[in-house]
Amino acid sequence: MILQCPSCSTRFVVDAAALGTDGRRVRCAVCSHTWFQRPDEVLPLATPPPDQSAGRPVDEPPPPGANLPAISRRGSSGGAVAWLVTLVLVVGGLAAAGYVGRDTIVEVWPPAFRLYETLGIPVAIEPAEGPPGAGLALRLETPLFEEADGGSILRINGTVTNPTQQERMVPPLVATLLDANDVPVDSVTFRLDVINLDPGGSAAFETVLADPHPGATQIEVTTASGGS
Repeated sequence: MILQCPSCSTRFVVDAAALGTDGRRVRCAVCSHTWFQRPDEVLPLATPPPDQSAGRPVDEPPPPGANLPAISRRGSSGGAVAWLVTLVLVVGGLAAAGYVGRDTIVEVWPPAFRLYETLGIPVAIEPAEGPPGAGLALRLETPLFEEADGGSILRINGTVTNPTQQERMVPPLVATLLDANDVPVDSVTFRLDVINLDPGGSAAFETVLADPHPGATQIEVTTASGGS
């Protein structure tokens, strides 16, 4: 007998025993539509499928245990081509985005520069050597203690400068409080409003630490990557 998908009208050769006496749920191998098929609602096998009468390949018989006991060669081939075209478009789009936005990619992720260099793709600015924050100079102003409701705060401010000849990324900064034995007793991590500093550029920073450790005797400000 012949079973026809109500969604895409693809026809499949079906063994009558596969549907049983009460019918079963089946799934179209072409469009994945599922429905409940009763054995008395299918076409007799004597009626040839449209593909067969037109001289096209006859649908294959069902493999054992398949949800739908036939797979259309024509439909499966069309689906494979569609997936291949989609894959090519996606890969091509990613490649184009990687080429057009290469300067931004290298700026955010400097190791990508070597990849572009290997592929022979020019990049406008070579990334700065070293980890983020390397080469930056930090100057700390005199910290200020201020009384606040229910406690005190320590206001920490200063300036970060780029004395190099290359644009530098500004990572988060870490203000660390040390005791008399140079042991860290408190710290706060914060970000500046700027992401990059031009050669010779500078930017002010400021952060506040609530209820600083009473044993702190000195303050050290470093980049989160470990530079100072």
